[in-house]
Amino acid sequence: MKFPRYFSLLLALAMLLCAVPLAGLAEEERPTLTILMAQDTYVEDYETNAFTKFIEDSMNVNLDFELLPAADAADKLSVMISSGQELPDVVNYSLDITTTYRYAQTGAFIPLNDYYEQYGDNVKKVAEMSPGFFDAVTCPDGNIYSVPIYTKALHDEHMYKIWINQTWLDNLGLDVPTTTEELYTVLKAFKEKDPNGNGIQDEYPLVGGTGWSQDATIYLMNSFIYDDAGDHLIVEDGKVDVVYDRDGWKEGLLYMRRLVDENLLDPISFTQDDSQLRAMANNEECCIVGAFAFSSITLLPVATSPYARDFVGLAPVEGPEGVKFACYKPTIPTNRWFITADCDNPELAFKVGDFMFDPTEEVFLRARFGVEGEHWSRPQEGDVTAYEGYEPMCRQDVNIWTLTQNAHWRNNAPLYADKASQGGVYSEEISWWDKPIADAVYAYVACDPAEGTFVPTLAFTEDELNQISEIRATLTTYVQECKVRFITRDMDIDTEWDSYVEELQRIGVEQFVEVCQQAYDRMYK
Repeated sequence: MKFPRYFSLLLALAMLLCAVPLAGLAEEERPTLTILMAQDTYVEDYETNAFTKFIEDSMNVNLDFELLPAADAADKLSVMISSGQELPDVVNYSLDITTTYRYAQTGAFIPLNDYYEQYGDNVKKVAEMSPGFFDAVTCPDGNIYSVPIYTKALHDEHMYKIWINQTWLDNLGLDVPTTTEELYTVLKAFKEKDPNGNGIQDEYPLVGGTGWSQDATIYLMNSFIYDDAGDHLIVEDGKVDVVYDRDGWKEGLLYMRRLVDENLLDPISFTQDDSQLRAMANNEECCIVGAFAFSSITLLPVATSPYARDFVGLAPVEGPEGVKFACYKPTIPTNRWFITADCDNPELAFKVGDFMFDPTEEVFLRARFGVEGEHWSRPQEGDVTAYEGYEPMCRQDVNIWTLTQNAHWRNNAPLYADKASQGGVYSEEISWWDKPIADAVYAYVACDPAEGTFVPTLAFTEDELNQISEIRATLTTYVQECKVRFITRDMDIDTEWDSYVEELQRIGVEQFVEVCQQAYDRMYK
């Protein structure tokens, strides 16, 4: 049957008129999720970020951002939740299991167990390959409140490293130190013998900071007693105990006090933030740092810094009693992507989180390295990695990790990675730094504490948390404060050590250890 010509024209016109508003409506109806996360100073603009656009286009969603100040994001988040302030749809911020549970009990976060059953395919695929995966993110009430982040990077499992200036060692005819006494001698030479050759005593032998992995005292303490950089626990014949009231801890403090007394470990290390440490290490006029504390050599902008090739990883040094540990923190899933009670579309919010937690690690490649074809590309035939047993997954053509950029969120998302973290193509032309990082990792792995002598992680029951939460928080603060005060002589370790130990008892260290033992027995015996 043929329609009259005028009827066909009218039909075409009607279809055209309908199509225009429908297209506009579809755009307007693209749902929006508001995301609360900490500002990263290396991210230019989250709204226009290439990774943001990738998520938006992949999931047909608009993402709006509310940013917490980087310096005190945790405190600001705590105030928002404790005050009952209305929250954005999603809180994208890593929280330990205790804090997660505490915030969930206020009603700020919704449980996601049912969403995992219906929509959590990506996370469940990884969980099937990782025994105990869900145990690490399940709260004492049996609920899971987040889509986690689980990125296994060997250099982050040994995050408390020190990088030493090999050029300065060569200039002074010194060997890489292998003991605490040799380290003292090297740092003293760095201070007094003008290793940068500018005729000025402007050198900082060893520095750290308050940023992530920048606490130099953890590296140093592990030459005297094992320090896990967490609750400071060890295990001896199945018995859990803390280490910060022991002779080894005291001896470590005395060694560090000696370094501070002679300006070999600069006291600024206890107060300066990440940006200040980076600026010091990248001093424009000349290199002024002999050694710095950080997970990776990438504290320096490895693609542009004139000093980056000067530094090598300093393997753990042996203390006077033969102690030589690396602080080992096995990768576990960490709660990250929380859907709040104020979210109008929790199903969508969960699906976006599960999408990013991609078992193929393709999303991680974008979240870590940037835009394919611009910052990274696929491996080529003959490519190798710096890590034994890992196949190459990407060529990092332009390293933007320590540059202000608009390509990714610097891993601040619910991501999964294992192979990709160690799967960067190694070559002198595009990633020379992978080799010294890998060499350092293997030197630290060789100093890992033996299985059964340390506590990987503890998941407490609700009753246990009720018993120790306040004690644990008070101990953490008190031990850290006293460590710095002993090292800087604000407290006299010779006359105030006993009162320090007595205060630990008053706070409740014995009860804390008892509950840790219960959790350890339940999880590891």
